[in-house]
Amino acid sequence: MCELNAGNFAGWMNSFRESLVKGGGMQVPCGECVACCTSSLFIHIAPDEKETMESIPKELLFPAPGFPKGYLLMGYDSKGFCPMYDGKGCGIYNTRPSTCKQFDCRALAAVEYFPADEGNELIRQAERWRFDFGDEKSKTPREMVKRSAEFLMENRELFPKGFVPEDEIRFAVLVLKVYDLLYDTIEIKSGKSAGNLIKIIQAALKRFDR
Repeated sequence: MCELNAGNFAGWMNSFRESLVKGGGMQVPCGECVACCTSSLFIHIAPDEKETMESIPKELLFPAPGFPKGYLLMGYDSKGFCPMYDGKGCGIYNTRPSTCKQFDCRALAAVEYFPADEGNELIRQAERWRFDFGDEKSKTPREMVKRSAEFLMENRELFPKGFVPEDEIRFAVLVLKVYDLLYDTIEIKSGKSAGNLIKIIQAALKRFDR
């Protein structure tokens, strides 16, 4: 398996979190990889993404379960391909959903969460990334991310059903959104009840709401 350079861990993570807050995109060195377009992913589309909605046939969009009115979801075809994939790449690249602009499979590598799925090209691609942890600024957050991911996986029952996603991508993004607060909660606020812990995490997540 050919390894890929994911860059400096701390630098990448700061850029990734900023992209989630501001709604901007990530510059991912994808090369010829189109795994995110062909790995059976549902794509969320926010109500303010008018150009995106106009670029997608209406019959491919349906209300996003669990989201407020106006949020839509686009599925995939029988092969697991995004219906906007044209065989080479995104057919609506310039007006693609913000979900796609922000998507970065290095998030899986950052959390080291690779569910066993031999048929999932996206997981195989994510396993190839290698971050640089050579500086102190990367070592500390790396440990925080690792411990926070372990905590969430081992304590799903503390949270409301669905709060900790089963989906590997959404799980990784959740960890990267709250790792600093959650790690501090584990280490310093261990006496807090599960209810308070959930409130703390929900408050932290609001900064990522667009």
